[in-house]
Amino acid sequence: SGPRTLQEYEGRWNRFEEWAGDQTPRLRFLRDVQREHAAAYAADLTAARFAPATFNAHVNLLKLVWRCLGEEARCTGNPWENITLKKLNALATRKRALTPAQFEALLSATEGDPDLHDLLTLLAWTGLRLVDGVKLKWGAVDFARGVITLAPQKTARRTGKQVHIPMFPAVRALLDARQSGSVLSPGRF
Repeated sequence: SGPRTLQEYEGRWNRFEEWAGDQTPRLRFLRDVQREHAAAYAADLTAARFAPATFNAHVNLLKLVWRCLGEEARCTGNPWENITLKKLNALATRKRALTPAQFEALLSATEGDPDLHDLLTLLAWTGLRLVDGVKLKWGAVDFARGVITLAPQKTARRTGKQVHIPMFPAVRALLDARQSGSVLSPGRF
C-alpha cells in the first residue's frame, strides 16, 4: 500500500482503537473483540452517519486486520465477518449536469474576470477536468483540424492514452481570442 492508503488505514484504526478504549471492560487485545463488539462498533459507525462507502472502508479494514493477525493473536474467529456492508446507492451520488440557465448564471457571475469565464466555457464545451483545462498547452490545440489532443492527467501515468476533443464554436472563438491577445482588451465584455 502507498503512503496515502496507509494514512487512511491509520485514521480508521485510530477511530476503532479510541472506541475500543472507551468500552467496559476495555478491549486491549485483538482476541478480546467478539462479534457483539463488532456489531456495536458498526452501530457506532452508523450513528456517526458515515456514508456507506466510508462505513464499508472501516469494516473492511478491520476484517483485513483480523484475517492477517487473528491466528497470531490467538483469536477464535474474525468478529467482522458477519457485519453486513452497506449498499452503495449509485443514483444518490450521481452528479447532475447543470441546466442551461444554471450555466448562464454561472458565466454571468464571472463577468469582469475573463480568465475564469474562459476556463468555465472551455470546461463546459470540452468535458475536460479542471486540472486539464488549467494546464492546457497551445501544442495540444490543432486549429487546422479543430481538435484538442491531450493525455488527461488522471490517467496519463497509468495508460498514457490521449483523447481527441472536437473544438465547438464557443471553444474555437475563445481560443482564437486568447491566441490573438484580444482577451486583455477591456471592451471584451
